[in-house]
This record gives sequence, structure tokens and C-alpha cells, in this order.
Amino acid sequence: MEDDLSQALNSVSLEQKDSKMDTFGLYVVTWNVATAEPPDDVNSLLQLNSPKKTDLYVIGLQEVKAAPLKFVTDLAFEDSWSHLFMNTLAPLGYIKVSSIRMQGLLLLFFSKLEHVPFIRDIQVTYTRTGLYGYWGNKGGVSIRLSFYGHMLCFLNCHLTAHMNYASQRVDEFEYILDAQTFDTKNTPRILDHKVVFWFGDLNFRIEDHGMLFVRNCITSQRYNLLWPKDQLTMMKQKKATLQKFEEGPLDFQPTYKFDLNSDNYDTRVQKTWFGFNKIWVKDDQVSFTDELFQVYVNKDEIPVLGGECVLCYYSSNLQCIVGISQPFKVQESRAAIEEGLVPENINGLDETVSS
Repeated sequence: MEDDLSQALNSVSLEQKDSKMDTFGLYVVTWNVATAEPPDDVNSLLQLNSPKKTDLYVIGLQEVKAAPLKFVTDLAFEDSWSHLFMNTLAPLGYIKVSSIRMQGLLLLFFSKLEHVPFIRDIQVTYTRTGLYGYWGNKGGVSIRLSFYGHMLCFLNCHLTAHMNYASQRVDEFEYILDAQTFDTKNTPRILDHKVVFWFGDLNFRIEDHGMLFVRNCITSQRYNLLWPKDQLTMMKQKKATLQKFEEGPLDFQPTYKFDLNSDNYDTRVQKTWFGFNKIWVKDDQVSFTDELFQVYVNKDEIPVLGGECVLCYYSSNLQCIVGISQPFKVQESRAAIEEGLVPENINGLDETVSS
């Protein structure tokens, strides 16, 4: 799949007046399936062999295949993803209580049969944010209900993509919160519910770090080095709406972006700079202000013959490459070539690496 899956199993405590049950197991799945057909087996995805008790399954999918003919067929006969989850969970005593589909967004709610009599006031709704609110490829779908008298709401979102649109993602989320209303006196809006679960392909990224630095942190499992540049964490410091939500610990590797049908991060990124001249830059060769970054390199490290180059930033503190620039063109030095001043080590690579 293009995006991998992320999943959470939480034990949620609620005070019960009419039931001996003090806690229940809630399992939430969010998965961008990248228009692929369902796999043969989702036992691992749902952790069906886990010793922890699961009372409720909430499954949010994004980019479910929504070609016009396929979408109409799904509306009439139930989509293949819903079929798979129902066929998997029904034999284990679960029933599909509710679902909602908006183009590629799908939200499913399953409950153990014993809890169904205590689930009331189910309502679903959706909000489009794609193409200025006219297209449902982006947006949010939600299911709200009363569970043993406690008002719960589940919101599955697919927000706008790309690195530079973090603020727009927050704007879309706030628009969804404002736009979605329910026909109920005490909880007409999403944030009126006792507990709100917000999940999906939110598309927040890691800012400012070079790809190789990110990969090094992932390999060494030093995820804490990535937290300060997590866009959702950064936006949460600015937006009061986001501060109403609590996020679990970021003790897992980033979930974007993978080669299709694999657990390998997008190898196209690795290939983009392989054929370029590398100019190596270390900590003491970089200076910056709020408006300007400057890089100082020895003239011997610049390829006199010119060509396509990239700057490779090596951090002595972290002992790893922390970034690679976009490719740029270096013109050949005709004077140096004519005067026979071409150094034996054109790129200065051997000396830099050995030091």
C-alpha cells in the first residue's frame, strides 16, 4: 500500500450506572488503502489473537476505490472492504452497527452482540472539503452514538496533502467541526460529546529535516528527535481547537511514504540524487539567519568540470547525514581547466569522508 496502516488499542474507562462493566476495549484502525482491493486476511490488522478484550471495532479507511461505476455498485451491494470486515468479525460475535461512506472515505462501527441493546441514538454525517467543498475526495465522515448512556463520536478524516499546507489542514478540520451537526438536543456538534475520537489520513508531515536524517532517526528508533518538527505537534501549540485533543505517544515510525505493497520507504527518494556530484558540508560550514542560509565550501570540493550537484549535509554531533539539497547546476571553470589547475580529487569527497 502507498500509506501504511496505523492502529490503536485502548482501554477506556467509563462510570456505569446500569451495568457492571467499568471498562471496555476499543480498537481503532485508520488505513489509507490507496485504491487497492482488500487483502485476503485482516486478522493481523485487527490483532484478533491479542489477549486484550475488544468490545468495539471502529475502522476508518481512506482512498477506497471510488471510480463512478465501482462507487455506484458499492452503494447498491456493499463494498468489498465492508464485506471483508463483516465476514471476519461476524463469526467472532460482532455485528456491524453503523457505517458511512463518502466517495473514498469509509467508516465502520462494529460491536460485540452483547452491547448492542445499550447502543442508542446513532447518527452519521459527512463533510466535503475537496474542490472548495464540492468534491468528496477529501473531508470527514462521522458516527455518533450513545454507549451505555455515554455520548461518543468517531470522526474519520482525509485532509489535504503536501508539506506546505499544514495550516490549510487545520482550517479543513475546523470547518468539519463547524459544519457537522446532529439532530439531538444535548450534543448537536462533534465537540459536545463526552469523548471524540479523531483519526484518519490527516497528512501532517515532518518539517525541515532532511530525508536522510529522518531515515537515520527511524533506523535508530530515536523518534524523539523528530517530535519538534511534527506539524501536528507544532500546530497544536498555535490552535486552541487542537489543544482539546490528546495524542498518544509518538513511539512509532512515520507512516508515510512506502513503496506499494511493501514495508519499504519510498525508494524513489533515494534514487533522486544518486547520479549527482556530491558536495559535502559539515556543521561548521553552515551559517543562517531568519532570512538567509549560507554555505561555505572549499573551492577544491567544487567540481571544476561542472555538472549537476547536490549539497550533502553531515552532522558531526549526530554522526549522520541530516539533509540533501535540491539538485543545482555548476558551470565548468574553463580558466582552471585551461591552466591545468584541476585537482586530482575533484569533489574533495575522499578527504571529507575520511575526516
